[in-house]
Amino acid sequence: MRPAFPRVRPEALDGMALERALTLFGKPAEVRRGPFLTSWTYAGAHCRLEIDFHFSVVDNAMRAHDTRILGPADAGLCLHDLALPNAALAER
Repeated sequence: MRPAFPRVRPEALDGMALERALTLFGKPAEVRRGPFLTSWTYAGAHCRLEIDFHFSVVDNAMRAHDTRILGPADAGLCLHDLALPNAALAER
C-alpha cells in the first residue's frame, strides 16, 4: 500500500511554477520581494525551504529559479514534512 502524500523530489523544484508550490506547500511563512525575484520561505520542524521565483517570459509565469533546503533533515524528508499538511490539496 502506498502512503497518501505527494512525493516531492528536490529535483522537481527546479522550474516549478509558483502556483504549483502554493498547491504543494501552502502559503509561505515569509515572502520577500525584490526587483527581479520573489523569495518564499517555508519553515518546518526540522528544516527550511527557500524558493526564489523569477518571471519567465517564455510561459508568462513565475518559475522557481533557485531553491535551498536548509537544516539537518534529509532533503526528501524535509519536502515530505512541508508538503504533508497540504497533501489533500496537492492530490486534487
